Formats: sequence, structure tokens, C-alpha cells
Amino acid sequence: MAAALDGGDISRRKKAEKILDKIISLTKKKKLICPEGDQDIEIGVSNNKKIVEKSREIQAQMSLGISLNIYVAVEHLQIQRMMKAVIEKQSEVEFLWKDIFADDPIKTIDRNDKYIVSVHIPQTQKQIDNQIAIHKSIAKDWEVLRQNARSKKINYLSTLAREFKGSAEAIAHVMANIAAKTIHKLPISEEEYMQSVDIAGTPLSWWEHYSGKQDVLTDVLAFYSSTEHEQIPFVNVGTRLLAELVSGNEVVSPGDVMDIHHMSTILPYASYVVADKRIRNRLEGRTQLMKDHPAKLLKWTDVLPLLESLDT
Repeated sequence: MAAALDGGDISRRKKAEKILDKIISLTKKKKLICPEGDQDIEIGVSNNKKIVEKSREIQAQMSLGISLNIYVAVEHLQIQRMMKAVIEKQSEVEFLWKDIFADDPIKTIDRNDKYIVSVHIPQTQKQIDNQIAIHKSIAKDWEVLRQNARSKKINYLSTLAREFKGSAEAIAHVMANIAAKTIHKLPISEEEYMQSVDIAGTPLSWWEHYSGKQDVLTDVLAFYSSTEHEQIPFVNVGTRLLAELVSGNEVVSPGDVMDIHHMSTILPYASYVVADKRIRNRLEGRTQLMKDHPAKLLKWTDVLPLLESLDT
């Protein structure tokens, strides 16, 4: 959109302008919302400052100030909902659509603000490079898994079963490492401590809060190995996409990391998802995710006809 609006191709620019105007108009009529999500994590790491600024401007215009919670917050909230349901032996659990929004989108539209305030904290080149390095590191780890799966001819379903157990194994590994170092009076690095808090400490604190119990490691490991955990929307979508990725034929790229985060966040809730060919193939292929979710998958060329149909 940013490239089209600032580019020299008149036909492309006019189409982009029409799409932008339609989205804004339809949002004001409450027929559509196009919220600002975690796209900025990818936009911000571009070294093309002009495109970054234009992209953020377009996002603010299209969203009318409606934004999603960051993907980690959505994941954590859903896990806590399921934990509470399991502890209280509820027969069902509801994942509310409002969970993914920072504020009620209807109220945001009704405010009819004259100005849209969009705040982005400037990143230093060092911060940008660090974010790029993180995604490259994750992609590298995933590529190692993919190469290993290919060499051992591990199929998608076997990979999926293994990945669903990944969180429980990570918690057990971290706790065992901390326990061993404590017993042998070995130093625990700051990195190890922060990792233990993130991977194990946080889930343990949630379970203690909802259950009122202590010494809950066994319960937490059982939960993270359960079918209930597998059914958490964020976990289910993300794990199926990851399993497809690391058992597939395509080399893993850094962009795959945020693609999985994006889809894990919005696919269970969205009516329409615009995705490139790489993501469409994963959603419609072995994962069969599109059979389990009500979203309609669109190509970029489908967007304007859809907007025009919604405006009738």
C-alpha cells in the first residue's frame, strides 16, 4: 500500500487510494474493521524510513485508532482462561472476541475522533538490528528442526504431536536445570534466571493463583501436556503452522516467525484474512486450518471486490 501510494504507477496508486478510502468508509459505517496489530514489528525493522513512516500513517488511517493486543498478551490471556476452566472443572470455556483488542472497537468508532493519535517509540539502529537478529536466530533454530525432520523422514503428524508437547518439555528442562545448579551450588546466570521466569515461573504463578495451591509443577506439566492445552486457539493455530513449517520442503525464513504469530492471533477471530501465497498454502494444506476456522482467505486482488460488495 505504501509503495503503491508513493509510487509512479498511476493505475496502482489509484487502486490503493480506492482501497484505503473504502476501508475507512466501511469502518465508520461499522461494516468492517481493519485493526492495527503486530505488523509494526515487521514494518519497524525496515531500513527504508520513508516506507516505514508511510506504512504507519496508512495503518493509523485504516484502523481509525482500533488496535489489537500484542500477540504475547493474547496467548497468555487464552492460556489463563483455559487453566482456570481446567482447575474449576468447567465443561466449556469461551474465548471472547474482545480479548484480542486493546479497547472496545465499537466504542472507538463511536468516539468519532477528529484526530487519530498513533505513537511509535523511535528505535535505534541497534534495536532494529537486534530485532532482526532475534527473528533470524529463531528461523535458524526452526530450519535445523526442518533439516532434522527431513533427514529422519518425520512426517507432519509426528512433528505436530512432538510440538504440542514442546511447552511441557521446555518447562521441565528449565526447572531441572535450575534445580541441579541450586543443589550443586553452581552460579545461575541472569539469562538463565530470566528464561526460567519466562518459560516456567509465569505459568506456575498463574496456576497457583487460580488453584490456591503451591508446589504445582506436576499439575502445570500435566496441563501443558493435555488436550485442553492443545485446544487453546493461539496454541493450536501456532503449533499446527510450526509443525507444517518444520516438516515441509521450504527453507525457513525470518519472516515466517511473525507470520505464525499473526495467524495465531487473528485466525480464530477474523472474518477475512489477506495472505501471500506462502501462508495460504500452509493454511489450506496439511494443517487444514481453514476447515476449522470461519475466516475467508483472500488474495490481494480479492480485496477491492470484497470492499465494494460490503459497500452495497
